[in-house]
Amino acid sequence: NTFLQTVYASYQPSVGGSPIVLQPGSSHLHGLWVSLPPHVPGCPPGLEFLYGRDKIVIKEKQQLIEYLAAIEMSNRYTIETPSGEQIYCMGEESRFIQAQLMGSNRGYRIRVVDGYNRVAFTIARPLQFCKWSCCACCSCCQRQGKVEGGGVTIGTMHTRQSCWSSALSIMDEHGEEVLTIDGPCACSYCCSDATFKLRSSSTGAVVGHIKRKFKGCLRSTFTKRNNFEIEFPADIDVKTKASIIGACIMIDFEQFEKAKHNRENGQ
Repeated sequence: NTFLQTVYASYQPSVGGSPIVLQPGSSHLHGLWVSLPPHVPGCPPGLEFLYGRDKIVIKEKQQLIEYLAAIEMSNRYTIETPSGEQIYCMGEESRFIQAQLMGSNRGYRIRVVDGYNRVAFTIARPLQFCKWSCCACCSCCQRQGKVEGGGVTIGTMHTRQSCWSSALSIMDEHGEEVLTIDGPCACSYCCSDATFKLRSSSTGAVVGHIKRKFKGCLRSTFTKRNNFEIEFPADIDVKTKASIIGACIMIDFEQFEKAKHNRENGQ
């Protein structure tokens, strides 16, 4: 993946490990990367970067051709600290023809790669044929995604029935619901931030949020790039944090990329 290779061209481990050698012809990306965290017993490789964190920022990238023509390219993101240090890079693996025909309904597999060029985890969702699934009032239109790490499922996300707002559930590796996500009515955030509350399934208390930062009417019209701010308890399982990231990607596809696709096609 050219994007992933480019992003890590300027990264060098700060503690231990062998230096990363640039490949011939690879370009440099200037930026600040987080330091290698200490070993965390029982933590899946690559997820230790999420250990103890209570806030991250996800920034979507966009290719020039997407500005110039109505061509749907693979989604790309970076995950950063609030101060701008980069934690991960995410790149979508999808079929080009499927992306043009199905738009935001396409299936996707997103690799989340750390600074050692390790795939920390992957986020996947199958192809969806229900065109009107943004109104998930019936079970046939509900979406489901999964997060895998080390070759095993560490969490799943699925939409819940809701006609007027976004509603998702996050399940752990055992299929037990650990968090629910409730978003605002889609009509309420066309010109403002959109906050999706994270609630504990055991207590019902709000424990964090996923917030899409409004980028202005003009930029919203001509670009699909979205920035998300995620806050969660610092002490929750890192696998649950990875699933929250997966849920954020689902929200981006379901709510914001779908809306832009519909505008471009006059729907």
